Amino acid sequence: MRLAGLFLYIGPVKKKTTAFKWWVKFAHLPLIQPMLSGLAPVGFSRMHQRVQFHKDEEFSLLPILCDPQRISLDVGVLFGGYAREMMDHSQEVFMIEANPLQVAFLKRAFPDRKSQIVSSAAGASSGEIEIRVPSSMPGNATVESENQLDRHQKLLSFTVPIRPLDELFPECDIGFIKIDVEGHENAVLTGARNLIQRCRPKVILECIDDHKKGAVAEMRSFFEKMDYAVLFLSENRLNDIAEYNDSFIDPNKRNSRAFVNNFIALPQEELGSFQTRFAAGLSK
Repeated sequence: MRLAGLFLYIGPVKKKTTAFKWWVKFAHLPLIQPMLSGLAPVGFSRMHQRVQFHKDEEFSLLPILCDPQRISLDVGVLFGGYAREMMDHSQEVFMIEANPLQVAFLKRAFPDRKSQIVSSAAGASSGEIEIRVPSSMPGNATVESENQLDRHQKLLSFTVPIRPLDELFPECDIGFIKIDVEGHENAVLTGARNLIQRCRPKVILECIDDHKKGAVAEMRSFFEKMDYAVLFLSENRLNDIAEYNDSFIDPNKRNSRAFVNNFIALPQEELGSFQTRFAAGLSK
């Protein structure tokens, strides 16, 4: 198991090599991924930390989005790449994951943080809900009924608990939230309305109309009512959501950083300081 973990670690997080690119492709083959994630969960999670660094431009902003004096939430954790990075910049990180298969993985990948793993979907109300999991692509798992998962032929199905973030964290001081729930993000926001009003956290979330029609407009409206600015990052440039259009979700760009489906939501009172820190980071 230690040997498998060693193979999964190929150099530092910020260094991208040809060997690493080919290794990631191999590690995610349908028959290989479950074997490696089972044999070496910690190494597999660390590999995903590095994958996210190179895949998502927003990942590099975590040091200025997280607050070392406050709690961060990762909603839709998958293999814990974001959560692992957030831990370096937060007082504490809670991982909210709906897929029971991924919950089992996370408990092995973060053996000293089991109490911070919440086995539940996040949504607008409490109860139970069905999660559908593509057998070969667990990252596309969703509880959102409008996300049809049309391109996936084999789906697993589980009934899981669902709870609002307002209910899960009624008194915690939350400084940052990352949300990746494949179309259910607006329900997550609805269930976190009181938390967001009380704590004014910074937020990164995936949102795309392919998962749920009208999702981007609904998300924008929610945050504007909360007196938040919504931005997106493209080619190292921060853009206001008013500039967002279909050219950023051209299917031909899907596997590149030019494809934009992640957004950054900031309290208006913190926008200026964030932009200053962002510009300072670019100048280094």
